[in-house]
Amino acid sequence: MRRLAALLFAIATAAAQPAHGRPEVPSAVWAPPQVELPKKWPQPTIPNPMITRITVAGARITLESTNLETIRKRFGAAAGRQGDAGDAITWLCFHGKDDGGAWGLWLTSSEIDGTAIGGFKWQRLPANASIDPRCKSLDQATSAIILPIPIHLGLAESQVDAVMGKPSGRYHGISIYVHEHNLTLHNEPYSADNTVLVSYRNGALWSIAADYTISS
Repeated sequence: MRRLAALLFAIATAAAQPAHGRPEVPSAVWAPPQVELPKKWPQPTIPNPMITRITVAGARITLESTNLETIRKRFGAAAGRQGDAGDAITWLCFHGKDDGGAWGLWLTSSEIDGTAIGGFKWQRLPANASIDPRCKSLDQATSAIILPIPIHLGLAESQVDAVMGKPSGRYHGISIYVHEHNLTLHNEPYSADNTVLVSYRNGALWSIAADYTISS
């Protein structure tokens, strides 16, 4: 359901909501950045799933399939946890650099994902950002993060638009892409939702967030 996508992105709820819907980074980079989302979620307009996997330093991660603990062990990373019951979220934090500067990456798992990674946030960091030692450093090569569509941090907005097309909706500078389709698993009906959010600063791609949810 689309409300689950909203839940995944409304993380770190103990913090104050940022102004103008911009994702913010805490003073010491560790917990996933929070972003304010619209109360009325856009209707799904994207015909096919857009981002349902991510490659992190050679590790291919399929959302709703790859186990978070497997990735944690592979990188020797620490896991963060916040919230209770349906509001609970677990994450792995990574950071690195490319030609455009520093970035942070958060792989997230909510209650509905079980033990799997259900989403991620990849975001540029301020030059003076303080990094919590629990946030794992990755190789500084630009190939550290690879998405299934040819976009990456720093691209011009026109270049992103050429790849992703028209969004399902916009909210305070955030472009929201929503896909939904029905499927059958074990002879039972399910709904699959893929949501991608992108934002810009100074005309360049500043953050990418995606989640994939399969629910009955």
